[in-house]
Amino acid sequence: NNPFWRAIEKSCHQIVHDSTVLPCLLVGATDNRFYRVHGNAISYGAALFSPDTTFGTVMSRFHGVDEKISVESLWTSLQFYALTAMNMMTSCVTAIYWLIDY
Repeated sequence: NNPFWRAIEKSCHQIVHDSTVLPCLLVGATDNRFYRVHGNAISYGAALFSPDTTFGTVMSRFHGVDEKISVESLWTSLQFYALTAMNMMTSCVTAIYWLIDY
């Protein structure tokens, strides 16, 4: 539980109001290993797909011959990334104001 995770949860709930956000571990390599060597940066692989898309559907299309996502999922993911960035910035500004008032 950290500010980044809370921003991810908030973003998910802003898009899919009754969603449940669960962490999971997927086996495989990502580019995150390159970020961690530069100061132990916290990095998450995250995406939010259309509510109609199941986890099984996503995994069956992963790196397959017909790898694809729907336009709706692309739009949902774009909203998710933008909201997460805004929620993180809001969290930082709130912390700064708290420190100033302290």
